[in-house]
Amino acid sequence: MRHVRFTLLLACLTLLGATSSSAVVINNGKAPPNPENVIDGGDPVALWVRNARCTMTPCALPGRSTTAEITGSALITQVTVSESSVLQITGGRIDANAFPIMTLHEQATLVALGGSVGRAVRLEDATRAVIDGGVFEDSVSLGPGPRYPAPFAPELELLSGDLAGGLLVFGNAVARIQGGRVNDVVARDDSVVQIFGGQIDGTGVSAGILTTADRGRIEVIGSDFAIDGQPIGFGLIPTTGRALTGSFASGEPFSASVRTLAAERRRVFVLEAPAPLPDADSDGVPDHRDFCAGLPGGSVDADADRVGDDCNDALDQDGDEFADTLDVCPAIADPDQADADVNGIGDACNDALDEDGDEYEDDVDTCLGLPNANQDDSDGDSLGDACDPYPTDAANLAALEALETALIENETLTLELAEVETGLQMCLDDPPFLDADLDGEHDRTDRCPATPAGSTIDGFGCSRPQFCEGFPVSNRRERRACRFAVWGGRDPSRIRRDCRVVGWGTSLTCRAIEPGRW
Repeated sequence: MRHVRFTLLLACLTLLGATSSSAVVINNGKAPPNPENVIDGGDPVALWVRNARCTMTPCALPGRSTTAEITGSALITQVTVSESSVLQITGGRIDANAFPIMTLHEQATLVALGGSVGRAVRLEDATRAVIDGGVFEDSVSLGPGPRYPAPFAPELELLSGDLAGGLLVFGNAVARIQGGRVNDVVARDDSVVQIFGGQIDGTGVSAGILTTADRGRIEVIGSDFAIDGQPIGFGLIPTTGRALTGSFASGEPFSASVRTLAAERRRVFVLEAPAPLPDADSDGVPDHRDFCAGLPGGSVDADADRVGDDCNDALDQDGDEFADTLDVCPAIADPDQADADVNGIGDACNDALDEDGDEYEDDVDTCLGLPNANQDDSDGDSLGDACDPYPTDAANLAALEALETALIENETLTLELAEVETGLQMCLDDPPFLDADLDGEHDRTDRCPATPAGSTIDGFGCSRPQFCEGFPVSNRRERRACRFAVWGGRDPSRIRRDCRVVGWGTSLTCRAIEPGRW
């Protein structure tokens, strides 16, 4: 079953548009830093990061979420992240002809620190994205999906990086732009976009465009706002289709064109920024970007859960800097988060489930009781090479089954032969010869005891009409058997036929072909 599920996952990735001939499915893993979950170079692959033990709305087992990383020179053709899993991008490139190239749903999280994405990215359901680096050349969109209705909604936070393809926010999604560059912003439905800093750029030399539709809301937070050079106060901007200028809360000046789609209300607001931005621990990192707000210097985050290592003690009982809900061994310190069989239970705490100590639990181990850390299975028969007497012959089990079947058939034929011999002897020992219909066949073995006198019969005492009428014709196979039936033991390769199907609809019968007709 494990192999069947894996094969189905690969087929799904192919149907989704992945152009690569290979795919990587990471399920219930816990790295980085576990190298098994790091994609770094190699052939182009499609990537699926998921968590099979998680159920919907919301995830029942957030501690089982899967973490994977794309880094180095990896080339990925398509990405799907689901079921509370986390994907971190620090390098490499994601690019192919699929659309969208990346999809996140079911409470998945994207952390982008580098690399590049060449096609559209879609976040739906209760997903979260933190972009602090990297280039997104096509559009990034976020909005509700089919599995998570309100109040579940995706969130995006842009700290740095480049959304060169623009940002579309719809439904009840929320996006916060703290830094980086965005090429145009669109807010639709009941979504909210808050802009504290960064750069809003259009294409070429044109300024970026802030667009709202329906009840979508864009909030520009800063100071010194003006429309076409005329200063305005805080609140709803007085008009659209004009140039909005000012300074973001971060202090960066900006210029953008503001517009609202036809027949819709104005929903672009300019709001006053707090001065300075809140920084509870005075470490120079604003609270909205501080992994440990209230504790200076708490910016290291080993498990990428947005809670710094310096202030997650209450969430990390074993002190390995991985929060209990993300730790493959919550009670045993294991900073490498090794999980050889990728089942969500770390190697450091699976001894009770692993009889032979090869770090593969008994329910997934290809060789129970025999250590085989590489789990090699050359013939793909779910029996590891280390304990498979025929490691290159996937049919060895089938051969045993075939032998057993042959022995059973031989026994059956022997019994049938004994019955025939007994019947023959009874006929020989039972004078006089009983033949009620006088067709030359003993009544004991006559299959057609009412054969008309003078009829030509076969070896079982049946005339051709009787022989043909004995065939049912309720389905195609039975009708074919009627048409190709051979009466009297004649050569079945001849062109002539003995029987044919007559009638119509539910009144079909098998009848003998009259002499002289084909």
